[in-house]
Amino acid sequence: MLTNILLLSLQISLLGTSLGGNILIWPMEGSHWLNVKIIIDALIEKEHNVTVLVASGALFITPTSNPSLTFEIYEVPFEKERIAEVIRNFVWTWLENRPSPSTMWTFYHEMAKVIKDFHIVSKELCDGVLKNGKLMEKLKKGKFEVLLSDPVFPCGDIIAIKLGIPFIYSLRFSPASTVEKHCGKVPYPPSYVPAILSELTDQMSFADRVRNFISYHLQDYIFETLWKQWDSYYSTALGRPTTLCETMGKAEIWLIRTYWDFEFPRPYLPNFEFVGGLHCKPAKPLPKGYYGNHILRKEEGGLSSYDQD
Repeated sequence: MLTNILLLSLQISLLGTSLGGNILIWPMEGSHWLNVKIIIDALIEKEHNVTVLVASGALFITPTSNPSLTFEIYEVPFEKERIAEVIRNFVWTWLENRPSPSTMWTFYHEMAKVIKDFHIVSKELCDGVLKNGKLMEKLKKGKFEVLLSDPVFPCGDIIAIKLGIPFIYSLRFSPASTVEKHCGKVPYPPSYVPAILSELTDQMSFADRVRNFISYHLQDYIFETLWKQWDSYYSTALGRPTTLCETMGKAEIWLIRTYWDFEFPRPYLPNFEFVGGLHCKPAKPLPKGYYGNHILRKEEGGLSSYDQD
């Protein structure tokens, strides 16, 4: 009886091991990392083995100790302050030049400068992995089954193709949805679908529709002049003529980090899946004595309150 129990236990343990896969992650910084981290935690909970590619100059991605989670750190020619600067410039440029009919051109002109700096950093990240022969050889031996990538940082798809594995994307949106439109082939009719960052809604007057049309075309222009520069990089890296969008179009699934209910009506393709709320967790009880935005405290004659802020 004891022998049979031991054999059964061994079979169950082997079954659990065989069900777990090896997942490779090409992450992005900031809030994007927080969302991918939720997916990583869920994969580990399902007994998968996860490997995260982390630049030596990473800002938010901090290696942790977990037997199912491996951080492959590769060298890049910049420190974390460089990433912080790019993120800060993007946020401030958007806040200080919010698009309106009178500031639209200034907004996109300034955003183009920020995106250019962003792509310089992105290429240094790509080179850090693709030109690291020792790391690439190690990844080939890792027997990965799929790569999860954030397409805002290009290159994850190149790594996946070189490793001969499928890849999926996790994305909230790109400005005016240019990446989803040009690379994911999702239609965005400007007559009723407002361009992201245009601050328009689906209730548009004729003037708003003209503004929306211009917003899309300005973003298309930025995409053509900045993102299209990746075409030669992708062709060189993959050893054949190709483009960034042709490669990105091979993604198996696009995980869109929002709810269908929160979006304005628009067409989507079958491989675009809504996964909003991944970062949400059950609410914890409020601290004792906390009510709304005030903390209640006992005073003589009753209760008084004061703003926590």
